[in-house]
Amino acid sequence: VLKEALSRWLAGRGVALKEGDLRPYFGAGEGAVLKGIARDKGLELKDPDHAKKELYAIYYELLEKRDMSNPGALRFIASARKAGLLTAVVSSADRAKVLRNMAAISLRANGVDAVISWDMVKRKKPFPDLFQLAAVTLGIPGSQALVVEDAVAGVKAALEAGCLAGAVATTFPAEDLVRAGASFV
Repeated sequence: VLKEALSRWLAGRGVALKEGDLRPYFGAGEGAVLKGIARDKGLELKDPDHAKKELYAIYYELLEKRDMSNPGALRFIASARKAGLLTAVVSSADRAKVLRNMAAISLRANGVDAVISWDMVKRKKPFPDLFQLAAVTLGIPGSQALVVEDAVAGVKAALEAGCLAGAVATTFPAEDLVRAGASFV
């Protein structure tokens, strides 16, 4: 959905998004995506906050029109909680977007033990700050945490935080995720 939203946002400025343009920025948050793509495409971002609001408006419109259900993710979280494990959603996105994404897959905020978003830390992925905060919030050392990521930057951040990194190959090929250090894909 983000790729389509960004494609529409860029089209409104007369610029086309090509395959692979987003790859360097996956997992780093929308602010980094916008700044990177704008720089790559020769666009001047006079007001990055306004640009992000425009992008989010398109994103939320698309999100409402799509079936974003993810029964596998919901089963995984429910099984972990049933087994007595602590769970968290950790994202480089704004908290409002994280909560909207969770709602889109029918995961309520009280369906996990913590929701950690970029506005709670100083540095985003690939820095470990988000995962370190999640571990502290859950009251566990990073070495006892399993992170399931979809981006190379997230795998690197998880490892830097001392966590076991697993991955799903929805955004990057499995080979890239393993190369980044994921123990399993």
